[in-house]
Amino acid sequence: MRYKVLVIDDHKGTLEALKMLFSYENYSVITAENGKTGINLAIQKQPDLIILDLVLPDIHGYKVKEILKKDKNTSQIPLMILTGAHITAEDEVKCLKTGAGEFIRKPINNDVFLARLKNLLKNNENNNNLKETKKIYGFEINEEERYIKTKDGIIELTQREYDLFILLIKNKEQVLTKENLLEKVWGYGTEIDTHTLESHIFNLRKKLGPENEKRIKTITGIGYKFKK
Repeated sequence: MRYKVLVIDDHKGTLEALKMLFSYENYSVITAENGKTGINLAIQKQPDLIILDLVLPDIHGYKVKEILKKDKNTSQIPLMILTGAHITAEDEVKCLKTGAGEFIRKPINNDVFLARLKNLLKNNENNNNLKETKKIYGFEINEEERYIKTKDGIIELTQREYDLFILLIKNKEQVLTKENLLEKVWGYGTEIDTHTLESHIFNLRKKLGPENEKRIKTITGIGYKFKK
């Protein structure tokens, strides 16, 4: 897939550098040197990702971000803040709490920048795949309503069981470590209680029923994966 990226930044050197970087990745690039143009292009062109500088000549980046997140045409487009070193830690926290998916300071490390950008795109694709009711591998899933249904009816899951199932099915055929599952679902830091995870996997398999329980595969000594 050829991604379309909108860069809103008034620094010509940054725009040229990003154009060159994205050309290597075969991304289509749209640029805007002020906030008003950037907002209009975001609405008209519907990019896959928006990269936004906070310091712009006409409208502050905070206001641009606020407008983009409130507009129904652009609210779901992932947004990365790319701005100068003079921005404070408080600015960074504010951006992340109000809708930015990533915050990168200039000058950038190309490898780190691209890795975070690709992760943002991938996460957005995963989220969009399950936004509406979808029929996937024999399951009917609606992530917004938080239900899972099979031909036998709705499966009654606890919050943790549901979150585990969604994480596994979004990463189908990929091995997820026990540590990763605990961190994503429970938010654990350094102390990992694998018995808690094992108990929830056992209950989840039981509730999925005989036809589907074997699709959650145990990878001995590592973790689990969902087999489609």
